[in-house]
Formats: sequence, C-alpha cells, structure tokens
Amino acid sequence: MENASVHIAAAAMQLSPAGTVPSILLVAGTGNNGGDALAAARHLANAGATVSLLLVGDTSKLSSDAAVQLKTCRSMRLAITTARSSLEKALPAALRRLGSGWPHVVVDGLFGTGLSREVDGIALETIRVINGLRAKGARVVAIDIPSGLDASSGKPLGGAVYADMTVTFVGLKTGMLASEAIPYLGRVAIAEIGVPWSLIESLGKPLKSKAATTRRGRI
Repeated sequence: MENASVHIAAAAMQLSPAGTVPSILLVAGTGNNGGDALAAARHLANAGATVSLLLVGDTSKLSSDAAVQLKTCRSMRLAITTARSSLEKALPAALRRLGSGWPHVVVDGLFGTGLSREVDGIALETIRVINGLRAKGARVVAIDIPSGLDASSGKPLGGAVYADMTVTFVGLKTGMLASEAIPYLGRVAIAEIGVPWSLIESLGKPLKSKAATTRRGRI
C-alpha cells in the first residue's frame, strides 16, 4: 500500500496544472483501494498540495490497512469528510475544504479489482459525481482500475468512472484489454509495488494485444 500510494501521488501531481498549488480531492472507499487513496493523501500533503479526503461508506467496515492509514491522516490533521449514505452535505463540505472550492485532480479510490456486483446507492452516486467533476474540467486518476469497471470483463457494473489516467499495479488486468474498457481507462500506467517477479511469472499471462501494448506506460 505504501509503494502504491507513492505512484498514485506522483500521477496526481503529473496531472495538476503547472505553476499552481495542486488542489486534489481524494475519494476513498472502505477497502484497500481506499487505503491507497488515504496513503496518497499524506504524500500529496507533504509535497505541498492542498488535499481533501472524501471517505465514502461505513468507516466501521474499513479494511485493517485502510484503518491504519485513516488514523495517520487524522494525526496529520488532513481534511477528511465522511459520507455514509449520501453525498448531499458531504460533497460540498469536501470541496470547501480545498480552499479553491474546486479540484484540479480527483483521485478515484472507491473500488478496486475485487468488485463483482452492480454498483448502486451512494457508490453509484459517487461515481456520477466524479464523472461530473471531470466533465467540468477536473482530471481523474483511477487507482488500479476505474471504480465500477469489472476487472475481468472490462464492462461497467451499472456505472463506472471515466479516468484520464489509470495507475494499475503489477500488470494489466484482463478486462483492460477489452475494447469496452478503453473509454474508461485513459492513459494506463503500470506501477511496480514490490511484488516478486517469480510470482508475476507464475501467475501472470503474457500480453498478446498489440493495441494494449501501445496504450500502456510506466511511472
């Protein structure tokens, strides 16, 4: 998670306008992708960015690693807004805490590759909000895979985030090679997070898609 968060923070800084103090909204779910976003917020704050965290879901259900990151963010007194069942009040509050009231970059850490059900409720509302912010000029960095996208098929599960850049870990996910996934991914950067190459070689599959090869990059 610590290695992953460094790459996420770097991507967010890359997408921020030059010559400004970056204003970054990080959307975190309760799983490990949310933990990645929380950890990235620390690095971004230390780099001088203005950060605001929007934590979506029941915080009592945070993964153990995400809970550690949340405790650290609170110790750093980062701006954190929690939305358990609705974004009606939480979103305006999170945006106000950016000072400018508007993010240059949104980091999508709502869901990861483990999503296998249709998104609904506050999760779907959050995906729509992220896409709405992007439509109004914010750039979006997705953690591992855009939230709502099926990592195996590349199909949206009721709705999915449109990213300008997807920072995926270790290697491309199968669904990323599907043509249906392309509009959601943006530029794909593969980030190495310390997984042994012996595991990658034994569990991974060779990349055969020429189209996918031309779209990948590393950070």
